[in-house]
Amino acid sequence: MPASVNHDLAHFWDERFANEGAIWGEGPSPTAHFVQELAQPGRRVLDVGFGYGRDMAFLLKQGHRVCGVDLSHVGQQKAQERLNREGVEAEELKVADYAEHVFPAESFDMIFSHRVAHLLTTPEAIARFAEVTHHLLKPGGVFCLGVRDTRDLQPEDMVQVSPSVYEYKHRPGHRIRYWNEQSFHEVFGTMFDIESLTLATEPESSTRPVPTHLTI
Repeated sequence: MPASVNHDLAHFWDERFANEGAIWGEGPSPTAHFVQELAQPGRRVLDVGFGYGRDMAFLLKQGHRVCGVDLSHVGQQKAQERLNREGVEAEELKVADYAEHVFPAESFDMIFSHRVAHLLTTPEAIARFAEVTHHLLKPGGVFCLGVRDTRDLQPEDMVQVSPSVYEYKHRPGHRIRYWNEQSFHEVFGTMFDIESLTLATEPESSTRPVPTHLTI
């Protein structure tokens, strides 16, 4: 993504993490539970968009070796504070653009990303995301992705800006690409064997419990 877009996204999430704290609660996400079910102990795992560290802490306590990358400096600070409180240590927490190949090729047994890819709203950005993920996985590696799906679309609250992409009326610049089964296969089907697509839900926050629909 262009540097200006990354800067805007980083600023947006810095503000949300600073003002709203644990936006999706304290426990691990549905995607992290999938990772735990699939990963053998001691696997090297990358958390793309680690946020405030809830999934990373969960997987570290299960004995995995976890690295993370996120655009938000505030998220990194909150994630490190969480890991310190819970007595676990990540291999690395990078504040960087995942699309810039910030890790060597074939570095990870598993890569997962929760609530990130639906923020990539151009074909070029999502294609780059898929390409980098494929590049970083070891042969036979596993990729788990949790994104907002079309069940979650509320047209009365949003303005459509392109096919499948909408912008919140009350959050200018906050755009969401809503996924469905077809889009998973179109984006990832040529590089990955898609083993499963599972529907899930997750509350937005403990103080504003709006359910979010996810496909993993």
